[in-house]
Amino acid sequence: LDMDGVLWAGGQIIEGAKETVAKLKQLGLRVLFVTNNSSKSRREVAQKLQSYGFEVDIEDIVTSGWAAASYLQTLDSKVKKAYVVGSPGLVEELEDVGI
Repeated sequence: LDMDGVLWAGGQIIEGAKETVAKLKQLGLRVLFVTNNSSKSRREVAQKLQSYGFEVDIEDIVTSGWAAASYLQTLDSKVKKAYVVGSPGLVEELEDVGI
């Protein structure tokens, strides 16, 4: 599920979002929380989701920053440094994979 505009909008949770996610999980479905926003790390996104009352595991969150860091990690194990033009959330994701 995308988050901004689907689970919340303008700092307010969208009516029924929490119950819908809970129902999907109750049905045995894995729910992934996805965003193309790289300004927040998965840890920060998890904190925001939890503040809205969602039960979430960091492994169920996919951000563009995490995807980029994961991709760089697969290219060459020698990649240890990056010049980041981006937010602290992106830097955190890169650091988490050793870059």
